[in-house]
Amino acid sequence: MKIRGFGYSASTIFPDWLDLILNSLCSLTENMNRPDLIHRLRENRLEGKYEDQYLQIVQRYRENRTRRRGERPIDYFTEAWGLLSRETKEKERDILGEIYESGISYGEHGQFMTPSNVSELMAKMISGQKTERTTVNDPCCGSGRLLINMAKYHPDAFYVGQDIDDRCVRMSAINMYLFDLNADLIHGNNFLNERRLIISTRKGGLCFSNYSRSR
Repeated sequence: MKIRGFGYSASTIFPDWLDLILNSLCSLTENMNRPDLIHRLRENRLEGKYEDQYLQIVQRYRENRTRRRGERPIDYFTEAWGLLSRETKEKERDILGEIYESGISYGEHGQFMTPSNVSELMAKMISGQKTERTTVNDPCCGSGRLLINMAKYHPDAFYVGQDIDDRCVRMSAINMYLFDLNADLIHGNNFLNERRLIISTRKGGLCFSNYSRSR
């Protein structure tokens, strides 16, 4: 990633990218009912908690103040989000999780997501007949790969994913948004019924939560 050329590590860039995406999505939802929303978007004048958190992250990259437009870290972050969105929709699979495994975690602490072909097989085996209302729960959701594959059989189901790793929860939330699913993603130990953070997505491009992440 070009941002690494400014001296920032991948372990800093990747979680900041996730936070920028989620704060921007939550900010858009928070401002959705404003009558002048389109005008504010054009002038980059959204308001609220998530917009403030977004700007806090942007300000930590000094090159955003010294580089010209198109060559700033925020421009590269935005470009990466556009590429992720496009490739995810074209290939209809967990691109974000693949990026994380191949370029960030490298199996950190033995952490590997369930392979796509395995999660596809699991989804096919347990999908059963389509119903009007189905809830799908993955207590160790990783990047949401199993939920994504289940959605091929139950696109209108309600999805619940939980993970003890907050990076996984944020990746899953972004994936649920990209696949336009109704979902709640929970950060916490499932065995202890922890709920440190809940990020929700709803069909139609909505994203909201008790999210407080600017680090």
